[in-house]
Amino acid sequence: MEQSTHLTVVKSNKVVEASYMLTLAEQRVLLACIAQIDSKNELTEGYRFEVTASGVADLVGLDNLSTAYRDLKKAADKLYERSVVIDDPDPDNPKIEKRKFRWISCIDYIPGEGKLALSFSVGIIPYLSQLSREFTKYKLKHVARFESVYSIRLYELLV
Repeated sequence: MEQSTHLTVVKSNKVVEASYMLTLAEQRVLLACIAQIDSKNELTEGYRFEVTASGVADLVGLDNLSTAYRDLKKAADKLYERSVVIDDPDPDNPKIEKRKFRWISCIDYIPGEGKLALSFSVGIIPYLSQLSREFTKYKLKHVARFESVYSIRLYELLV
């Protein structure tokens, strides 16, 4: 993971306003991956993002690396099952009221390296890349040490 002071999270406002439930560890993993995306360029299906337990520990200020490994493993186990629901996803087709898809299509946990490798699902990609309007942007370091998913969501809504 790139030096955390330079990582910027950019995502469509539709995702900020979407319905989803994630644990703090899952949220941190997703934000660490989203911060690696160049939001102005195309993101292809199958592009792999890597997140290490030591990188997350540095980001959130954890001294206990075993806690970071444990949280990363739990996040890996749950993230594959999680989904997101976008309201009014297509302005050109107002008949579609909701769109539901998974956050990720593939996730690997590499225990010997304390690393996750994941790919975003094809459904979420348009909300994370090639963004030119209606998006939220902030430095990952601004939310990295928040200890509640609600704090992160509130921060995103206020930004």
